[in-house]
Amino acid sequence: MRPAPADWNVIIQGYRQAGDLEGMRSVIELMRKAGAEPNVVTFNSLISAAFELGQLAEVRRTVEEMTGQGIQPDLWTETALLTGFVEAGELGSAREVQKRLTARLRKRGWQGGLELAERWRDEGRPLNERSLSTLAVEGARRLKTAEEGVRLLEELEDATGLAADRRAWTIVLQGL
Repeated sequence: MRPAPADWNVIIQGYRQAGDLEGMRSVIELMRKAGAEPNVVTFNSLISAAFELGQLAEVRRTVEEMTGQGIQPDLWTETALLTGFVEAGELGSAREVQKRLTARLRKRGWQGGLELAERWRDEGRPLNERSLSTLAVEGARRLKTAEEGVRLLEELEDATGLAADRRAWTIVLQGL
């Protein structure tokens, strides 16, 4: 019985938790020798680990390898790339990812998320840090574009004087 990619990915996650990119790459080579090919989850683990370790060249190498093998980035990949590039100060790269996410949103045709914020205001719901994250969860399913998601959270920030936390932004982007 040969291990499936999911089995290999569990091992790779262990190396990720240890911050060992070289170990992760070694497991991928063993995986290939055993006849199993890495999948999007495998590459997402590598990308996240590389960002965690501040190795942007490894992030780019992994994305090139992934797409070179015909594996398209999923929403988890794009979210990790966007968050990682923003945190690393690579705003040009972050903008490229954001454009891809916006294109995906337009294809999906989400309903406007700003209506939800207005309804919350009309209902007198409290606007606080917790409600920003809750709104992000509910609104992410209804957004037409990334710009609307950003505008929605920015409006709430303006209305409350609070700053949306990383969780709120991540939720909105993952909903795309």
